Amino acid sequence: MKTILITGGANGLGKGIALHYLSKGNRVIAVSNSATSGETFIKEAKQYGAEERAIFIQADLSLIKENKRIIEKIKNDFPTFDMLIFCASRHCKNYSETTEGLEFSFSLDYLSRFILSYGLKENLEKGNNPVIFNICGTGMNGEVNWNDLQHKSDFNSMKVMMHGSRLNDLSGVAFTQNDVIGKIKYILYNPMAVKTPGMMEFGNVNIPLRVDTHTAEFLTPLSHKISSLTA
Repeated sequence: MKTILITGGANGLGKGIALHYLSKGNRVIAVSNSATSGETFIKEAKQYGAEERAIFIQADLSLIKENKRIIEKIKNDFPTFDMLIFCASRHCKNYSETTEGLEFSFSLDYLSRFILSYGLKENLEKGNNPVIFNICGTGMNGEVNWNDLQHKSDFNSMKVMMHGSRLNDLSGVAFTQNDVIGKIKYILYNPMAVKTPGMMEFGNVNIPLRVDTHTAEFLTPLSHKISSLTA
């Protein structure tokens, strides 16, 4: 039985992946900001007879302090685990700051993933075949605005999304370059547009959206993709 931590694991794509792994007999730790979504996740896990293997942790991962809290909790409760999957994401149409004064998209879509990757690295390395699976907008050729990483002076929702895409690209490459032990596989994957909570708030999306909760059209090939890359 593998232990898998999924950010955004109680909604949309993240919940679909979480339920997939629960159905295969694994333990899943789903992190989400919504207590209601967490309750629904646990109820759905019972349909697989997996309520004892389904764990929900409520946390606002747009906040640095919450990421640090999750790291400490996982270290204490799960000294070793096998896979870290990043799904938590929300694209903001307009500029929005967290209570810590950071631009929301930058903080949730990039910074949280960076903090958790390095903060939980030692725990992952204790697993047999550890994987970080970063589901993001990789490969979109965005440009990094080094002078204004949070787009505080010139916010444009599309540019911010492409910017976050590039930051995650670079973060994945840097992680492997800095990983002297080299045991963890770091995988970047772009599912393209999905009909997940928060995506529709982005504005006009001119490409087809794929439903990402329980449909075989999406989850089956994605689960095969994950399995082939993490075998």
